[in-house]
Amino acid sequence: MNIKYLVSVFGVLFIMVSISCEGPAGSQGEQGPPGPSMVYIDGYISANSLDDSIGYSEIYVSNVSSVPYIEINSIPYRYYWTYFRAEFPELSPGEDAIITMEAVNLNGDSVFPWASITVPGPLEFYGASENDTISLQLGLDNNFVWNPAGLPLDKQKYRFKLYLFLNFSDTTETGYIYQTLSIDTFLSDTTISISADWLPDPELISSLNSSSGYVYVSAIAGATEPGDASNIHGNANGFIALSYHSPQYRLIAELP
Repeated sequence: MNIKYLVSVFGVLFIMVSISCEGPAGSQGEQGPPGPSMVYIDGYISANSLDDSIGYSEIYVSNVSSVPYIEINSIPYRYYWTYFRAEFPELSPGEDAIITMEAVNLNGDSVFPWASITVPGPLEFYGASENDTISLQLGLDNNFVWNPAGLPLDKQKYRFKLYLFLNFSDTTETGYIYQTLSIDTFLSDTTISISADWLPDPELISSLNSSSGYVYVSAIAGATEPGDASNIHGNANGFIALSYHSPQYRLIAELP
């Protein structure tokens, strides 16, 4: 038999087998998500301060190819390596905090994100003025109630902070007892009740030597909860919240 013929036939068979073993082309998979090209902004604004007449803001920015330039109400932020911070004259209820930014995203495109949040308020406890001292009555439930600060009913969010230091002698005459109590909690209502059980039992106190502390509440506006829509505009995404504090009231405790 002709050897050249056998080689030729074998080669043809090998090609046919190779072709027949190749299955049909599969369907093309879905396109993957785009890369992180959109600028992302996360930050907060404190419209006023408990200590002096300033407000401040801190902002974190990602997905940028260079350090962005940021202002709040035309006052520039300073860059501190991982975040941006600005201080400004405190804002009053009804004023707007307007943040503007010039940035370059990861695609090399210039973008100009911005956000605007109206300061809520005014905010104060019912029955108390700015210079008042509020008394906690030992042995009783104590209620704190404040006005809704102009926030929409479905966007009510407040932060309540209380600190109280007590120095008293108990009825067993074991000496002075020092006790510190504090609350720092977020609420969606305009009232909080402090249970009598949370405070020292007045029947076990022979003498209340001293008590001092403070209490205040803050109204919070902007994007504050997981699931909230982004409140950043202009080819960027993210969330900025703003808080406005009530006056800080002096707090003491009293025996019945």
